[in-house]
Amino acid sequence: RRNLTEDLFRLLNPVDLSTIPLDDALILGDPQAAQQTIVFTDPHCPYCSQLHQVLHEAVKADPNLAFQIKLLPLKPSSQRVAQTIICNRSMEQLEQAFAGEALPEADCDSDVLEKNRQLAQSLQISGTPTLILPNGQIHPGYRPLAGLLELLAENVAEPN
Repeated sequence: RRNLTEDLFRLLNPVDLSTIPLDDALILGDPQAAQQTIVFTDPHCPYCSQLHQVLHEAVKADPNLAFQIKLLPLKPSSQRVAQTIICNRSMEQLEQAFAGEALPEADCDSDVLEKNRQLAQSLQISGTPTLILPNGQIHPGYRPLAGLLELLAENVAEPN
């Protein structure tokens, strides 16, 4: 029950990671790590919350990994929460949101979430969580630790 044509298209047309702005991304892991993965996530998505815990485990298992987390609030309840996290550039608040804790109101006006939504649409990302791997391949959905580490090992960045 997978779209094989879409899978082949994505394989043959990887995303150019240099075109993805990361100035709004929250970093999990070593910012200087050789293998950087972009993660689109929604603070009220249960699968995103589960994957977020796996990302922590992956960084512990392999310090050469880092995850650039971009907020893509697809649920209406996530908009305000995501705006607060963006305003404060706070990984701690993202952790609180995943834990179901209430966050204060946003204290800034930013168009980052709309830009992330447009970027996701241009990349044909329609759900969260979605990974953009170091070699530009897009993989949607949750993965357990072993599956994530295997996926990352199979999709390393090409040396410059």
